[in-house]
Amino acid sequence: MQKTENLCEAILLLENALVSARKLAKAAAVSEKEVDRYIDTLNDKYKKSGSVFTVVKLENAYKLTIRDDFYHPALEKYAGKKKKISGALLETLAIIAYKQPATNGEVSDIRGVNSANYIKILLDDQFIKIAGKKDVPGKPFMYKTTAKFLTHFGLKNLKELPTLKEIKSFDFLDNDQENKS
Repeated sequence: MQKTENLCEAILLLENALVSARKLAKAAAVSEKEVDRYIDTLNDKYKKSGSVFTVVKLENAYKLTIRDDFYHPALEKYAGKKKKISGALLETLAIIAYKQPATNGEVSDIRGVNSANYIKILLDDQFIKIAGKKDVPGKPFMYKTTAKFLTHFGLKNLKELPTLKEIKSFDFLDNDQENKS
């Protein structure tokens, strides 16, 4: 068991990206269910030792990463400031996330402005990917979110996106700001 845990850990470290459960199972010559157990054991070991590492599961794949709650000023300085997402870019991404797969035309219709530049940025930053072509005249590309999208927003899968009802209940402005409007 220890050897298999170590092998899974080593593969995750070497890949430095999402690794499918199937790929880990094949490499370790075990079932995907056993891989789940090994990853759970590995995470328990990390937690008990106070390690900065954790293995996150995103749909049916794993990634070795740093715990969300770990903070050190030197790490922030080393990594640099994270690039901020503009409101228009976030709006474009949200539409794709909830509607996926979605075409540029569909996103642009919802937003009321051409969204091609924002879609290109999201593609370049690997938050979305091409999901095929829509079977309509012109055969436009359809887009869907990626594992990077899930990781960036701390989601395990798309089912964790808030529902429309939940979004409507969010208090985006505090009472003082609402009263000033």
